[in-house]
Amino acid sequence: MRKSSVHVHGGLRGGGGRAAAGLAIAAALFAMVTAPAVAASRTAPVAHVQRVRVGGDTVTLDCTGAGSPTVILFAGFNAPHTTWAHVQRRLSQRTRVCSYDRLGEGSSSAPRHTMTLASNTRLLHRVLAKARVRGPLVLVGHSIGGDVAVKYARTYRRATVGVVLFDATPPGFQQFVVRLIPASAHGLAAVLRAVATGITTGDNRERLKVAGTRWAAAGSLGRTPLAVVEHGKDIYAPVGRFARRLQGHWARGERRLARLSRRSQLIIATSSGHNIYLDQPQLALDVINAVIGETRSG
Repeated sequence: MRKSSVHVHGGLRGGGGRAAAGLAIAAALFAMVTAPAVAASRTAPVAHVQRVRVGGDTVTLDCTGAGSPTVILFAGFNAPHTTWAHVQRRLSQRTRVCSYDRLGEGSSSAPRHTMTLASNTRLLHRVLAKARVRGPLVLVGHSIGGDVAVKYARTYRRATVGVVLFDATPPGFQQFVVRLIPASAHGLAAVLRAVATGITTGDNRERLKVAGTRWAAAGSLGRTPLAVVEHGKDIYAPVGRFARRLQGHWARGERRLARLSRRSQLIIATSSGHNIYLDQPQLALDVINAVIGETRSG
């Protein structure tokens, strides 16, 4: 991987997406901010589920396959680990793969207090240790799960040998949404603002609070192989006059995420909305397998 390389998958960026029916794009946006688990529920669950007890919390962990490195799959906000079922099943033919439910999601227990990216990272580390899941690890995160994956990679650098981010939420994006969209907004703009507000305050079922998140320094992941995959469809079109600024802020954020490693690649998945691993599963598998290959080749 080369720093700042940009690959486009699925045709010219934005062409087909901007021409799509408004209703379809609105549905994609609604799924992004409220219920990605609806799409995920159509996939078959994977086997080998464990209920790992750590302190007063119970976390659902699902590990399949065998081999090294171990791939850890981080779901997005409001999505269970089974959202990765197809990807996990395919990857398990090559190496060991684990997915899990954060507190408040899927079948994990409800959070007993406010959670942050840091506390989610510490809890997962304890869960993996208790389940005897050891490095080297390739971390694969979607949306807010990508933020947890980055935090884990920065906290446990020695165990992490690769990172893949599928439309990871740029740090500070929720705060930007709240500032941009007024409280008087209606429709999907109001929905987007409400979800963003809930994540900045911790008022959501994960009790996840990411207010005040700072950008990690460029190069903070060293030369860890990093692939950042960004959506290509115009998912913000239904938000009307806010769409251009939202998309611009998101795109700049993806480029900054790619700078976290000196060995990175930015990929535009032009046939995808926010849920890239569902919209273009083969692309998702190809990217993850490429990072696995880099870790094995040294």
